[in-house]
Amino acid sequence: MLALIGKTVLFYIIINIAIRCMGKRQVGELSTSEIIVALLISEVAAAPIVDSAIPMKNGIVAVFVLVGMEVLYSYLSLKFPFFLILTQGKPTVIIENGKISEQALRKTRLTIAELNEELRIKNINLKDVYLAMIENNGQLSVIPTNESAGITRRDLGIRVDEYPQDFAVILDGRISEGNLKRIGKNKQFVAEYLKSKKVSSPKEVLVMYADPNGVTFFQKKGCFSKEKQKNCTKRQKKA
Repeated sequence: MLALIGKTVLFYIIINIAIRCMGKRQVGELSTSEIIVALLISEVAAAPIVDSAIPMKNGIVAVFVLVGMEVLYSYLSLKFPFFLILTQGKPTVIIENGKISEQALRKTRLTIAELNEELRIKNINLKDVYLAMIENNGQLSVIPTNESAGITRRDLGIRVDEYPQDFAVILDGRISEGNLKRIGKNKQFVAEYLKSKKVSSPKEVLVMYADPNGVTFFQKKGCFSKEKQKNCTKRQKKA
């Protein structure tokens, strides 16, 4: 009995260390690959605990091999975007500019009733949705129209252009052509702005957000330290 308790405690500690090695994001929520790893870890860890004929080292090695595979998967996903798209897919836009995409509903096997349920949970009406999409983790994210965001401008009788938020046009050195198209811009817009900031390539940019009126946030890579922050971060000033 004491041996069983000892092995259980040991594997509890080992699995905690292994999960921490996978990173904080994995602890917060699991993607498809992470669910697979979690299930396999539970299986290989349980075997030496319940079967004394299986050496403990076999279970320990298997746990850390699985963690290593997950770390490698995360690295490949970070360095090669196509690998992430291949294994996890892309977010699916369900509602854009206030219009529901029937094709997207069929693709995600989401009914209108289920969509309405998700919107009720988020305490927002369908008519007040500007953009809604199914993220890779299966959650529905919603951006309300300008008139319906927070204390509504509709209540104050204020009319505004229907651009409730800016979009990421560069993330970690990579240009998002889809988001450029969404705000009515193209790569020439990006090139001209980078030239004005004396940046030779999008690969030097950590993040760049823009809306139809222009760039709203810009930061070069390597700007975290205070001595390097000058001239490498830009926020749009509020009117």
